[in-house]
Amino acid sequence: MLIASDGFNRTMSNGWGSADVGGAWTVVDAPTSWSVAPGAGSVAVAANAQGRAVLSGVAVQDVDLLARIGLPRCGGGNNCDGFVMGRYTSGSNPSYYRVGAIQGSGSGTVKLRAQRSDGTFLAGDLNTGIAATDGLLLWVRVQFQGINPTIVRGRVWQAGTTEPSTWLLSVTDSTSVDQVAGAVGVRARNEDTAASRTFNYESFQGTALSPAPPTTTTSSSTSTSTSTSTSTSTSTTTSTTVPDSGGVAAADGFQRTVTSGWGSAGTGGPWTVVGSPWSWSVSPGAGSVSVGANAEERAYLSRFNTRDVDVVEKVVLPRCGSGNCNSYAIGRYAPAYNPTYYRVGAVQGASRAHIFLRAQRSDGTSIGSDLDTGLPASDGAVIWQRIEFQGVNPTTIRGRVWLAGTPEPATWLLNTTDGNAAQQVAGMVGVRLRNEDTGAGHTFQVQSYQATGTAQPISVTPNPTGPAHWLYVVVDGRVYVYDIDNNHALVKQFPIPEAGKRGLVVAPSRGLLYVSECGPSTCNGNHGSLLAYDLVNDAVAWIANYSFGVD
Repeated sequence: MLIASDGFNRTMSNGWGSADVGGAWTVVDAPTSWSVAPGAGSVAVAANAQGRAVLSGVAVQDVDLLARIGLPRCGGGNNCDGFVMGRYTSGSNPSYYRVGAIQGSGSGTVKLRAQRSDGTFLAGDLNTGIAATDGLLLWVRVQFQGINPTIVRGRVWQAGTTEPSTWLLSVTDSTSVDQVAGAVGVRARNEDTAASRTFNYESFQGTALSPAPPTTTTSSSTSTSTSTSTSTSTSTTTSTTVPDSGGVAAADGFQRTVTSGWGSAGTGGPWTVVGSPWSWSVSPGAGSVSVGANAEERAYLSRFNTRDVDVVEKVVLPRCGSGNCNSYAIGRYAPAYNPTYYRVGAVQGASRAHIFLRAQRSDGTSIGSDLDTGLPASDGAVIWQRIEFQGVNPTTIRGRVWLAGTPEPATWLLNTTDGNAAQQVAGMVGVRLRNEDTGAGHTFQVQSYQATGTAQPISVTPNPTGPAHWLYVVVDGRVYVYDIDNNHALVKQFPIPEAGKRGLVVAPSRGLLYVSECGPSTCNGNHGSLLAYDLVNDAVAWIANYSFGVD
C-alpha cells in the first residue's frame, strides 16, 4: 500500500509544504534552507551541518522507501550524504534509521552508508561502483522490515540505468529504540567543513510492506523472439526485481527527457507505447500524450505480470468539448493485436459539471454506470486516482479520485466485482488516454505513476555476450531466432502482439526489429501498423497505428 509519494511539482519556500500523498513535510533543521521548484525539493546544507524532514503524519514499521536524489560531492576528503529515514520517533534526540548514498573527493566512487540516528554504523560503507561526480542523479531503495531483529536492505543505482536485482546491503539490527513504527523522511548531511552544499530530492515514495521477509529473484531463461535474416551485434539481458506482496512493482516520477515515447520507468522497465509514438514525450516532471480527435493512445509496462495490484496516478486531465476526455489506469493487460484488459479512471467533458469515474472492459462494455466524484470539471484538472484489481472469479474492482493538494478519500467511490473470463488472470499494467472529442485533439499528462502488488517477471533467454549472426523468422504472434553460425540452431523464441505481418527488417545500429502488419483482416489501404521490437532489452518498444495500408 502506498503511504507516501511526492513528485515535488509545486513551488514553495521556507519548507517543502505537503507531499502528494502522506501529508505535510515537517522540517527538523533550518526551514529557511528548504524549498521546492517544480521537479525537485531542495535543501541547502551549511558547512558541517545536516538537514532533516519527515512526514510526521505517517507511522509505519515495515516499509519500502524509494528516492531519486541529486547528490553533491563534498571536498576536503569529506562526504555529502543523501539518506532516507525510517522509523523516525520525534523528541529532543529523535531516533531513526538512515540509509543512503554518499560521495566525496576522497573516493572515486559512490558508497552506500547505513547508520542509526546516533551515528553508529549498521555495516561498513559499501562500494556501489558508480563513479562519483558532483550533482550525480541516483536512485536509492531501502527497506526496513520486522523487529527483534529488523532487516535492513538497500541498493543504489544511477538514474537512467536498470535497478539492480540484488541488495548491496542486507543486515539485521535489534537496537531497542528502533523496533517500533515511526515516520519516514530524508536527511541530507554535509561533512564539508569549508562550503555549503545543495541536495535535491526529485522523487520520494514509501510503500508499506507485509511483515514477511521479502525475496528477490533474477529473471532468466524461457522464450523470446524476433524475425528476418540479418546479422546483429551483442546484446544484454536485463534483470528484474520481483516485488513481494505489498511491494512496488512499478514507479515513475518522469524525471527525464524523451522526445518520442516514454522511455523506461524509474522502476518497472520500459514503457511500450501503442498508437502514435511520436505523440508521446517526457520532460522532467510529466509524461505527456497528445491524443488526436476521436482517438486513443495506450502504454503498458511489459517486463512483468501482476494480478492483485494497487495503482496510484497523478494526472492532468483535459476537458473535451464533445464527449469526454478519459484517463484510465489499465490492469491485467494481455498484449495481442486485440488485447484484453480492465480500464478504470476519471472522465470529464463539457456536458457535465463534475468529473466522473468510469470502469470498462477492453471491449468498451461498462462495469456499472459512471460515478459522480463531485469534483468540479475544469480543463487541466490535476487529480489523483487510485485503482485496485483483486481476486478472480470474481475480480473485485475499486476506485477513487481526488484533487491534487486535498486529502485522499477514506472510502471507495467504486467498489464492484466482475467475472469476465478474459480478465481473470495476471496481466500487465499501464495507461489509456481516450479523446472522444470529434473536433479537436487534447493533451494528457501523467506526473506520477505507481503500481504496488506481487509481480512475476517476464523471463527471456539471455543474449550472447559476443557478436552473433541470427536469423529472425516471424510467424503471426511469435518470433523464432536461429543461429546462422551454428547450423541454424534454434536459440530463442518469444511472442509479440502482432498479426497479419507484411514485412520485416532489422536496424542493427538501433537494435530494433521492425514488423509491418495489417492485422487479422485483409489489407485494404485504410489501416496498417508498424511494430518495433527492442532486441537488446527484449521488449516491444512501440506499435504505430496508421490510417493507411502497409502492404
